[in-house]
Amino acid sequence: MRKMLRNFLWFCATSNKTLLEKCPTEHNKHALIGTLVLLTAIFAFISGSFAMNYMFEMNANGHWYALGFGLLWAFLIFSLDRLLISTIRKDTGMPDKKFSKNRQWALLFLRFALAIVISVVITKPLELWLYEDQINAQIVDNVKGKNASDQGRLDQDLGIGSLQTMNESSKEQVTNFGYLLEHAEEDSNYVRLRRDYDRAVANYESFKGKKEKEIADNKGSIRWIENKKSDKYTEVTEYYDPNVSDFVERRTITQAGYNRISQLKKNNQNARYQIDQRKKEYQRLDQESKDFLVTLKDSLNLQLATAREDQQLVSKQLNTRLKEKGNVMDSLMVINNAADRGIFGRIDIMHNYNQSTTTRKAASWFLFLIFLIIETAPIIAKMASKVGPYDYALAALEYKTEKHEEQRKQLIDLTLQAQAEVARRALEIWKQEQIQMVEDDPYSFVKEIKKRSRVNRD
Repeated sequence: MRKMLRNFLWFCATSNKTLLEKCPTEHNKHALIGTLVLLTAIFAFISGSFAMNYMFEMNANGHWYALGFGLLWAFLIFSLDRLLISTIRKDTGMPDKKFSKNRQWALLFLRFALAIVISVVITKPLELWLYEDQINAQIVDNVKGKNASDQGRLDQDLGIGSLQTMNESSKEQVTNFGYLLEHAEEDSNYVRLRRDYDRAVANYESFKGKKEKEIADNKGSIRWIENKKSDKYTEVTEYYDPNVSDFVERRTITQAGYNRISQLKKNNQNARYQIDQRKKEYQRLDQESKDFLVTLKDSLNLQLATAREDQQLVSKQLNTRLKEKGNVMDSLMVINNAADRGIFGRIDIMHNYNQSTTTRKAASWFLFLIFLIIETAPIIAKMASKVGPYDYALAALEYKTEKHEEQRKQLIDLTLQAQAEVARRALEIWKQEQIQMVEDDPYSFVKEIKKRSRVNRD
């Protein structure tokens, strides 16, 4: 098991197992380099999976997609790191101009540049994981702010604010007209008319009592005169009554008495007329107040019905606009939520969060430097280490392979040249033979050519 792990770490370090086994002093160094490469791949897997989890968080199988991408990303980073390590060569003194110091420094610069890019790509998702709680809290605030801004803009564009004001005003009118209708009897004009009516009734009752007393007194006076008991309006005369054989007094009403009775009756008629007039007056006021109340209620009912129609129309328009606003806001809320919850939105929030204080900014740079060190550690370790037996063996193997390849190419070139020379020589001999045949027997040569032509056509 230990040997398998060692061989795997050598594989991660792109070391030649056959050569490395012959160099015991190099085993640990290459195993450590392979460990650093493996750690970078592991962090890349965690980083890639975490980053893709944000992109697929709305998908039911998003975690499987994130794990798949994490594996792919880890394999990519692993392969790039192995590529960077495999291209590093030490100056072993071999007669090879490909690995000059200037070229090595140029390649080293490119390797460090690529290592910085890889470190940034790995670091950012891990920072998202470290600051997840703060980012989620900021996302909630951002989404609320965007939703509030969108709602305000939609309210202005759709005229919802003015419609709400109109709706409240129409509701207030309906309430006011309903209150006025319910308390119509408390209207000032109606109250004044009823007050006049009550005053007229009171005056009528007082006047009626006074006049009825006068009528009663007049009737008493009339009876007193008619009964001939009033000395003022009665004339006493004597006449002889044969029935009693004596003089008897006879009382008769004087003309003044008759005039007084007529006057008293006329006074009673006038009093009754005045009572009827007073009664008609308060009845008129009563009817006038009732008619005013009916007219007032009819007017208030008409105004209330109109206000209700206006309120229903405004309410319908408002509900339509609110429904339209709700549909738009549903889409905008999804967009706002997705915009900040996506990986790029989170990175933007994290950047602003890190820049808010010096401590957070330093922590972000510290985390980046850690992964930069991890990413560049294999390169630095390989460049900083002394030239060892493995480097000499690898250089010798590569030199031997290159020389063998050069020799094989030279042999192939010589073989091809020889074959070309033989072909040219054979062609010249065949050419001489054909010329000789034509010169010896041209007719036989032509027949042979025709025969071959027919055979070829058949």
